[in-house]
Amino acid sequence: MLRMKEIVRFARRHRWRAETVIMMPYDGVGGPATQLRRGRSVAGGDMNPGGCVTSFALFMLADRGAT
Repeated sequence: MLRMKEIVRFARRHRWRAETVIMMPYDGVGGPATQLRRGRSVAGGDMNPGGCVTSFALFMLADRGAT
């Protein structure tokens, strides 16, 4: 199993910035989540109570001038 702290450690070595954000839940209870940023790229995912990653995604934000 891959742990989120291992992803964060790897990301920081490659100049990504780790942030803790509060996620708004669609159902259930929300809580803090780790989000990684580098330039216009954002990555993050879900983890189980043990800290193991259950899903992970990478997104590219739109240019500021995009409509």
